[in-house]
Amino acid sequence: MTGTAALLALPHLAYGDAVHSMLGETGLTPDVLEAGVRTEDPGRGPELFLTLSWLAGHPDVDPAGLDLIWSHLTGWAARIGLDAKPLPLGAFAAPPVLADAVLHLSVNGLEEPWEPADRLAEWEHARALDLTLNAAAEQGLIAW
Repeated sequence: MTGTAALLALPHLAYGDAVHSMLGETGLTPDVLEAGVRTEDPGRGPELFLTLSWLAGHPDVDPAGLDLIWSHLTGWAARIGLDAKPLPLGAFAAPPVLADAVLHLSVNGLEEPWEPADRLAEWEHARALDLTLNAAAEQGLIAW
């Protein structure tokens, strides 16, 4: 898939890249970044997702590993092993806020609640991505 076609098919990829870059800048680079489209509920339609994973045994996180999960339908969540928790963030949270969440999760796991310093801080291109997702929903390409 060419660059333009990939951006049209995965409009959230730039957001995933921005989060991944910020995590790298803070020394918390995940082992895996996945971005894609899935249909888990056919009645709801396609769902865009991002998964940033620190695999089991990664030296900077819980021995069970850590997944930071995003969906355009449900927002951000964290998973360690089989336990998962939604994160108190907007759909397009600013990458530095997510880096802070990962730092907290890497030290405290899911047991100790985390609150962002600025719950409303958004990625600098959030508005453009929101408009793109709204247009895709109007065309019936994704649920929104």
